Amino acid sequence: MGESGDSTASNDLVRRTSRPKKKRQNRYELRPYTRKPASYEPSRAPDNNVLFYCGQEGYNWVHQVASNFRKHLKSKHDIDVKPTWS
Repeated sequence: MGESGDSTASNDLVRRTSRPKKKRQNRYELRPYTRKPASYEPSRAPDNNVLFYCGQEGYNWVHQVASNFRKHLKSKHDIDVKPTWS
């Protein structure tokens, strides 16, 4: 019976290896350049990601991706913010 190719979950041992955790970029270094959303603006995107609002004078720019926010700061305000890793 067991040799005919039947296998059940109780007979099979599945070895699962977990991938090493990818180090995540901290976004704390962006806080001095952001502002809190106004009462009519959402604080999170529909997929529950945090939204970064540009806090520089005269700019109404928002994005949910930290690297895009860094690029905005560099290109529009000449502010170079290096990511830190946790």
